[in-house]
Amino acid sequence: MINVDRNDKMYAYVDEVLVNSTDISDVKGSINSKSFVIGADGLKNYGIEDVYLDEIRVFNRILEEQERELIILFSKSIYAFARFRRIIGEGKSR
Repeated sequence: MINVDRNDKMYAYVDEVLVNSTDISDVKGSINSKSFVIGADGLKNYGIEDVYLDEIRVFNRILEEQERELIILFSKSIYAFARFRRIIGEGKSR
């Protein structure tokens, strides 16, 4: 999960653990623009290749710790439910 405070820092979390942060206060641009780009810079340069994005949600504010935890819990619940349905379906087909 990436959490961006446009006037301060960008924070990167993996499995709910902060793994990196970087100061972006000097970076020009806005996440609220019509040219919002994922996978490259705002000018659509420096794009990333051969990357698969699993789940994308964009909020127009920084998320608090509890909100991040709830989003991750919800995503894990959906995945677990889909897996459960697949297992049940495989059992019925036997």
